[in-house]
Amino acid sequence: MKQALLHIYQGANPKHDGVGIYRDAKLIYKSMEGMGTEDNKLIWRVVRAHWDTNRFEAIKAAYFRRRKATLEHHVEKETSGSYQKLMLKLTKSGAGIKH
Repeated sequence: MKQALLHIYQGANPKHDGVGIYRDAKLIYKSMEGMGTEDNKLIWRVVRAHWDTNRFEAIKAAYFRRRKATLEHHVEKETSGSYQKLMLKLTKSGAGIKH
């Protein structure tokens, strides 16, 4: 319960953006942080964010502001093979598309 409430608070915190974009960028980063990538979390978070192109572009911009590297660059470093190709397609798709 504590984790769920903290997750909601971090998404609504006006200190960052108030709509969870900063939180989503942070969670994507945390799935690749340290030794080994938490593949299930990375896949779930990228696919979930990918559905809303405008939001995903905002997440990628927040990721870059915070990490000084693109999400694509980090995904490329942390993955390999067919998995890498798929994740790079997802993270690069939708660039510049407006709804």
